[in-house]
Amino acid sequence: MGWVRVIDRVMATGQEALCRLKHCSSGAIETARLVRVAEGDCNWRTAGDRCEVSYDWDVIEWFDDTSQLGGDWSPTTGIKHDS
Repeated sequence: MGWVRVIDRVMATGQEALCRLKHCSSGAIETARLVRVAEGDCNWRTAGDRCEVSYDWDVIEWFDDTSQLGGDWSPTTGIKHDS
């Protein structure tokens, strides 16, 4: 499917995806693998070590790889790799 803006569609709780984050003061954009959570004080955690994402960062997009491409899809290169 491709990149999805968070304001258009929120990822399901427990789902892991490659996400784009924007820093609130500098406007810098970073990419990180995150997990959507439903906790009182946070909505996103890092996929690797489950750390809470700083409030200085807003998740603006996530990569939906649930398309019917088959195989492994690489959002960073846009190349499909057959399994």
